[in-house]
Amino acid sequence: MSVGTMKFSKTQEKILLILRDGRMHLVEDMTKSLGISNSTLHAHMHKLRKKLNPRGRTITCRGHNNKRYYQLAQIIIDGE
Repeated sequence: MSVGTMKFSKTQEKILLILRDGRMHLVEDMTKSLGISNSTLHAHMHKLRKKLNPRGRTITCRGHNNKRYYQLAQIIIDGE
């Protein structure tokens, strides 16, 4: 999969398909559905953020009730 000049690995494509609805997704559920470890998911998220940030998108990680969630979000720059 590629967007503009960005190219994504198969796992990154799967992650983006999960996150594209803009809702928060439990990290535990993502690792199970993708068949990867937490550290591997974290590494993919880091690489995805680097690719998405120049396009005005990011992936946030939030904690709630002792659980972690990832969410695809739009970057809003105040004052522009």
